Amino acid sequence: MKKRLMWIFLGIFSVALIAVLVCLITFISKSMDASGMSRYCTENTETNATSFLATRHMEGGGKNWTEYAFWVAEDGVSDQQELYIFQKVQFGPIKSSREWDRFRLACHVSGNPDEIVSSIIFTPRDTRNRKQSTNWMVFYSSGQPHVSRCTFTVEEDGKTCTISGKGVATGKAFVTILPDLGVKDGVSRKFVKAEFFDVEGNLVETVEGD
Repeated sequence: MKKRLMWIFLGIFSVALIAVLVCLITFISKSMDASGMSRYCTENTETNATSFLATRHMEGGGKNWTEYAFWVAEDGVSDQQELYIFQKVQFGPIKSSREWDRFRLACHVSGNPDEIVSSIIFTPRDTRNRKQSTNWMVFYSSGQPHVSRCTFTVEEDGKTCTISGKGVATGKAFVTILPDLGVKDGVSRKFVKAEFFDVEGNLVETVEGD
């Protein structure tokens, strides 16, 4: 009887172990590490870019922090903008260290060739892959003239205010995020316009909302 129970236990354990291994293999095959993101961008680029500027953005609270990586083309052969967005993912409840972070492709978009700064409305998801109630507006540029900083004009519950955009810039590319568009904590936030400046402070592009 004891021998039979032992074999039943071993059988159940083996099935559970195989199921976990299958899930882990599937997770790894459908995600990538940081170096994999860079390689994916250059191998799938639509602008023939050979390098991308990368930045990460985190938002949330408690155990529901969500993290995204934004990669914008730095040296496309055309004036067209290009952006890849990757979401950080984890295997079940297991949280990895930054050295072992895994990401999945969430979005890929290319702007119009006549735009200095392109933009996209993006709805982030939490760690359980549930869509959030508010949107992000992501602005990106890799054209001439090079963007160095920006300011946003937003409307919050009918009142207009201007805030400085926290962007990441190099000599070739620029990317910044305007979060919390929609209703959050009872406050309605609407995008009005964004103004972009070069390193000398000259206005080079204005993007206006609907």
